[in-house]
Amino acid sequence: MKNFKIILTRTKRDGLKWNEVLKKENFEVYFIPVQKYEFIKIKDLNLPENSLIVFTSTKGIEGFLKIFKSSNFEVAVLGEREENYAKKKGFKVILKADKPTGEALFKKISEVVPKERFILYPTSEAYKRENLEVLNKNGFNLKVLVLYRPVLKKISKNSLNLLKKSTDIVFFSPSQVINFFSQVNFEEVKGKRFWAIGKITYSSLEGKGNCFCLEKPTPEEFIKEIKKIDLK
Repeated sequence: MKNFKIILTRTKRDGLKWNEVLKKENFEVYFIPVQKYEFIKIKDLNLPENSLIVFTSTKGIEGFLKIFKSSNFEVAVLGEREENYAKKKGFKVILKADKPTGEALFKKISEVVPKERFILYPTSEAYKRENLEVLNKNGFNLKVLVLYRPVLKKISKNSLNLLKKSTDIVFFSPSQVINFFSQVNFEEVKGKRFWAIGKITYSSLEGKGNCFCLEKPTPEEFIKEIKKIDLK
């Protein structure tokens, strides 16, 4: 197998699982975060006692606690990372998605949570509205609370040097694609393979050449797909 040198366009903290799994396969892994998040100032809000809080990221948990200062709530979470962080902060996790996608999480909520229960979704300014359709069209009592926004993070000169020796670059959101190519000339990376997590991110890479879409947002799926290419 080739010596794959993988760039992840996120922070090391956000890519811990990817780093661990890829290194077990002897991949070289480098982190070039192309965005950071800033929290939005929000006045204190009152929540009904029996509110269900939905977390699809650890940033959502952090932002929620900045406002409400309490973890005395039942929560639904996207995956293991959010589950562990929520429990660490004292929340009671009552529901987790069957697979780590927003679509799967909100579908499960629609199946097991009573419509009349108040649901709060603390999230990013760039949240995927289509994930909420299953709740909105069925009349659930849902409120979206935008707590933070993605902003451009400047790529360092050292990181630009890492790009030269990489074989593959993985993007986890459309905003990462936009921020990356606002700082990097396509000609400098046109020989690389670009990997997108999900169809929406993939559409942001349109016209960028050697692009691949990962339907499942996991490092295991990435390894499986990249090995297929290696065998060709």
